[in-house]
Amino acid sequence: MVIGGGVIGLEFASAYHALGSHVTVIEMLPKLLANEQPDAALLLTRLLARKGLSIKTNCRVDSVVKNDAGMTVIYTEGDATQRLHADVVLMAIGRKPRLTGIDSQALGLALGKGGVVAVDTHMRTNLPGVYAIGDAIGGYQLAHAAYEEAETAVRDMLGKVSAETDAPMPRCIYTKPCFAAVGMTAAQAEAAGHKVRLGTFSLESNGMALAEGTEGAVFALLDAKTTRTLGLQIVGGQAPELIAFAAIAVKEGYTLDQWERMIVAHPSLAEAVREAALDAFGCALHKVSKNATPLA
Repeated sequence: MVIGGGVIGLEFASAYHALGSHVTVIEMLPKLLANEQPDAALLLTRLLARKGLSIKTNCRVDSVVKNDAGMTVIYTEGDATQRLHADVVLMAIGRKPRLTGIDSQALGLALGKGGVVAVDTHMRTNLPGVYAIGDAIGGYQLAHAAYEEAETAVRDMLGKVSAETDAPMPRCIYTKPCFAAVGMTAAQAEAAGHKVRLGTFSLESNGMALAEGTEGAVFALLDAKTTRTLGLQIVGGQAPELIAFAAIAVKEGYTLDQWERMIVAHPSLAEAVREAALDAFGCALHKVSKNATPLA
């Protein structure tokens, strides 16, 4: 039993399921990955369920009771109280910094919201010569985010002047199949004042995906006026590999014209990323698109 359908909960659920365990995921919110593009999150949920994961959303866990047979999880689903037995229960409902051994008040170390260590753009705390990185400072709690923060801190220690990075942060979930995203969702883009065109491309129409036996899809968000790329989300076996390519497109704001002129290898999964971007304006070559504009 995994309580919490976020990144860590889904990764552990997928891993234990792959090792032969029967796994149930209980999530309090109505949908998994509520902060991601709904289409992509729903597809991942369906593929995980198809592989055998039991996923229960909109359920609130009330208590966990340990007994001789293992654990009993008591939860509320709608108006009904439900019970499920589990050998092991994994709590995956979020993390917070643990500053054990550090008396931040005595040191005068400034903390931010939620008890994270406050830092500037160079990873400097308010104490001279003291830096902080990783989960302790909040933000993206991802290994590659911590790597970038560490490199930023070391550059500052060595006196190297470096501009603030404007590179978008890839977000990856290592389930089977994987999930990866970069840039904005449609809701975030619209809140920022963009009118969004959504393009999609199923891996069922991609030759390499068929050869490798991977399922999934690519979702591309482009600005309706400027045609610049705002965000990309990928569900599929090689999503974390493809997202680096997608991150460049988001950072540089690739336009429809640039996507059209791009040459990608065939067969390759990268073709699906390009096709999804083209589909936002009905230009995908291997899909009958609802976004297509009839020729005059």
